[in-house]
Amino acid sequence: MAALVEKIEAERTVLRLINLSAIEERDVIVQAGAFAEHQFTTGAYQTKRADQIEDKIVAVNDKCFYLHLMSGTEITLDIGTRCFVHDPTYDLPW
Repeated sequence: MAALVEKIEAERTVLRLINLSAIEERDVIVQAGAFAEHQFTTGAYQTKRADQIEDKIVAVNDKCFYLHLMSGTEITLDIGTRCFVHDPTYDLPW
């Protein structure tokens, strides 16, 4: 897996994830802040199939979310973020 935080702003985070494996699928947990102190509100991304591109928006409303990436998949997420709404914690999201 490769991850790149492309942009952090007051109310959004842009994150690019790439499954570098040519044969293995991967499950990923994305957490809002090192100590889960933030909250994700929405996640926007595009799907591409043949000649068709479709924009999707999903509600998250949590301090983390899970993704399943097929082999060789790349996704760029534009994630709505609310900062410092939770007490910092060492609790693991799993």
